[in-house]
Amino acid sequence: MRGMGVPEFILVVILFGLFLLLPTLFLRYRKQLMTHQERMAALEKGAELPHIPAENGSANPRIYFLRGLIWLLGGIGLTLFILGLAVTTVEPVPLSQRLFEAQRLREAGGTQEQMNQLINTNEMRRGIPIGLALVGLVPVGVGLAYLMFYSAERKASPGNSK
Repeated sequence: MRGMGVPEFILVVILFGLFLLLPTLFLRYRKQLMTHQERMAALEKGAELPHIPAENGSANPRIYFLRGLIWLLGGIGLTLFILGLAVTTVEPVPLSQRLFEAQRLREAGGTQEQMNQLINTNEMRRGIPIGLALVGLVPVGVGLAYLMFYSAERKASPGNSK
């Protein structure tokens, strides 16, 4: 019995990610719903609206530095992960496929020696193309954009001693 293949592994990772993400999204939705209900009740009673704190400290430009690092390092990690999978998922071409290709070669007029060479070859095939690792450049680009924005904001803000 073989271990888990690459498609099954990717499916498990996606399902695990959803398992972690969905409760977080649900709790954020419930918090926003409760805040909305609280504000609506205050409006109906004619009371002063409760103060809503700034979302995620968006007034602080250091948050862009943190986001940039997260995206940049996440993208580098994703690229290395996919490269690692592409390099390690090498498997031999199955005998049934080699026989099928030999049959097609015979129908195309190939010699017996060519067919024997095709059947007896130890050709290896990659499961994941190495070029797929370029997907990791997308979050790298987002991270670099955040870092550039942080750098520009830091230079533009007056009285910044850091």
